[in-house]
Amino acid sequence: MERLTEKHFWERNYETQPAEAEAVARAATGRRSASGRWIKKFFGSSLKDHSNYLLWDVMMAERLPHDARLKVVEIGSAPGEHLLQFHDKFGYAPYGIEYTETGATINRRLFAQHGLDPAQVIQSDVFAPALLEQYAEHFDVVVSFGFAEHFDDVAAVIERHLELLKDDGWLIVQIPRLSGFNYWVARLFNRETLPMHNLNIMQKSVFKQLFAGLPVQQHVCDYVGVIKLQLCLPQVTSGWQGALINAVKNVQMLLNIILHWLFPRSGGSSSWFSPYLVFIGRKTAAASSPAVKAH
Repeated sequence: MERLTEKHFWERNYETQPAEAEAVARAATGRRSASGRWIKKFFGSSLKDHSNYLLWDVMMAERLPHDARLKVVEIGSAPGEHLLQFHDKFGYAPYGIEYTETGATINRRLFAQHGLDPAQVIQSDVFAPALLEQYAEHFDVVVSFGFAEHFDDVAAVIERHLELLKDDGWLIVQIPRLSGFNYWVARLFNRETLPMHNLNIMQKSVFKQLFAGLPVQQHVCDYVGVIKLQLCLPQVTSGWQGALINAVKNVQMLLNIILHWLFPRSGGSSSWFSPYLVFIGRKTAAASSPAVKAH
């Protein structure tokens, strides 16, 4: 199996995250006005990213159990915000598997700030034999967001997800879509990241085949969201690119309001514009091993 990104890329990425986050927070505070606060109060959740709203508040909220006894693990967990959401929304005990030392440190720090056990962030290659030996079929929910597409053999990545998952546990795999409109945005503004992604799996028919024949019952396999303008833009907070990205974010905020109104539960997704693909399924007993059902 070939990794499409090097470890030092992620180390560098996580090393800059705290400084970038602080800069963004300062900029946001400086721009905040009475009218801005009024807009936020008036529109409320409609300002949320529409694709994330559909995933968390519709797709997952309508299917996943709310049970504090369950353990969720995210593969490629840094900085840890997804795990906080699982803990807050569903009550799960959060665990992270993070490849890089810097990412694991950031994730542990976030856990500690929110009263969660930092020791539940495991610094390891998810394909390490010792990790599987300790955590085989250990978790009730196994998730990854923007992880699987960084490998050439994505089927093997999905299999490792399932090896960590208990029977009857929930599998959630989301990938970004650098195809269609998003591909051309990335090619124009962030071309160097394209070779880091497996672009061949970013159509629904191909993505769905990754789960065919596996011991998992499909609940969702679909595009998520209508459009996310900043999906493929670089993480820049200064200069002309920073100004452009801030402008795009403001446009996206207005789009989110419109999209929440037009598509409050579903609809609007397409192979050309949608920013994500997601699979949500439930692991069946290995003995039966049925193929994935059509949805």
